[in-house]
Amino acid sequence: MSNTYLRLILIIEYGTLAFGQHGHLFREINACYKEHRQLLTRVEALERSTVQLQNEIQLKTNPEPVAFQAHLSVDHALYPTSATIKFDDVVLNSGSGYNPATGKFTCPIDGFYSFTWTITTRARKVCHTMFMIDSQPVMRGYLDLKKSTNSFAATKSVVAEMKNGSEAWIEVKHSCTYATGAHTGLTMFNGFKI
Repeated sequence: MSNTYLRLILIIEYGTLAFGQHGHLFREINACYKEHRQLLTRVEALERSTVQLQNEIQLKTNPEPVAFQAHLSVDHALYPTSATIKFDDVVLNSGSGYNPATGKFTCPIDGFYSFTWTITTRARKVCHTMFMIDSQPVMRGYLDLKKSTNSFAATKSVVAEMKNGSEAWIEVKHSCTYATGAHTGLTMFNGFKI
């Protein structure tokens, strides 16, 4: 509260006591001051809402490109069933939709998105994955090298319609005994708005 308003309140209070017959004028000034503060509070709230709406309009009419790419930074020997694979080495995150701590992409703008994931595993290992949107399975990826003596990679792609706030991620379906991440890009997840 500014010093001017404090002085005004003191004058109002003093005036009400000292000038009893004119006290009603000071009470009216006090009432006007309170109404003025309430109006200022409402104007500030409207200004914040206006800025938020302008930002939303800007996103919808001229959105920042939405795209991400993340890799595994280290090898993972075993994932439990239904575990989300957390691609922790983020190379690109335009639009800030991908969260490496959760391994999930949160859609910032309604639209169609293209997603791709690659899982690389070693000889005699298995990795069965599922692309998920909002806990619903969309597409699976399966790499079974139990009888192989070489490492291989499997890549899957999917195009999906997403709504603001929807989440997409790669989850272990039945088993993933090994995912190679020590070499950049061998196991990765990416996506972008079409």
